[in-house]
Amino acid sequence: MSDEQIKAMSQAQGMNIDPAMFRQASQMMQNMSPEQLEQMRRMSSNMGYDSFKNKQPPQTNSYKQNQSTQNSQPKISPNTSSSSSSYKYPQLENINNLKIKGNEFFKKQDFESAKGKYQEGIFEVEEVRMKAQYKSFSQEMKNEVQNLEIALRMNYANILAKQNEFDLVLDQAKEVLKLDQENGKGNFRMGQALFQQEKFEKSRDYIEKAAQIMKQDQNVQQLYKDMKAKLGIKEEQKQEQKEKEEVVKEKNQSENKKDNEDQKNKQTFDDGQQQRQQLHLTSSLLLQCKYALRQS
Repeated sequence: MSDEQIKAMSQAQGMNIDPAMFRQASQMMQNMSPEQLEQMRRMSSNMGYDSFKNKQPPQTNSYKQNQSTQNSQPKISPNTSSSSSSYKYPQLENINNLKIKGNEFFKKQDFESAKGKYQEGIFEVEEVRMKAQYKSFSQEMKNEVQNLEIALRMNYANILAKQNEFDLVLDQAKEVLKLDQENGKGNFRMGQALFQQEKFEKSRDYIEKAAQIMKQDQNVQQLYKDMKAKLGIKEEQKQEQKEKEEVVKEKNQSENKKDNEDQKNKQTFDDGQQQRQQLHLTSSLLLQCKYALRQS
């Protein structure tokens, strides 16, 4: 497809797509596994149309690095203008800018626009990981890629949780925990999603770990209490069911014991009856013998 055809197609959809970016994205998708394609499809189904409509190639801005926090609700990064000091990793600057823009929309409670920016950032992270030059990144730079991905996924999951999209929350939490099993917010979101799906037993370990890591977070601690209460109720129900089963078991055992005793008594009676009949026959035979002897 020529550049003119790509531009014409995108303009017909009310979009402005760079042909080079279009080809790059197509190449990326060819290299993706079926699982990655399915994840992208699910994410794009929740991304607002306006998120792509005016997407431009990465702009060179600068910002102050925002560290991810351990609170259950994401603490939005400060609004950083392009006049701030240069970003340490220019290759990742656009990803961070998308996170900042998403945070700005989040502050305004424009959640759909915020979701779009976070998703774009996640796509950008995945694109960076697929590039050959990623292997040459320093460990520090790879750590920055991971920090950005975790922040984007957790901010995105926060909005999904507000919209009760807990299947999608699970997807994001799983990806974060693949990167960092000890991530507090990742464990919280995983536990929260499972809890909301009434998978209380499965949610226990994640919520307990989040509560240990995020001891000062009220939302996490409240979920921990709710989880214990739910499991406590389930334990009571299990105990009640167990007691009922024990009563039924004891009743059955008692009835079986009585049946066995009745059977035993009946057998004893039958044996006695048989012995009496045998004795009677023996006595009759003896009398007959005595009578016969007298006659002789």
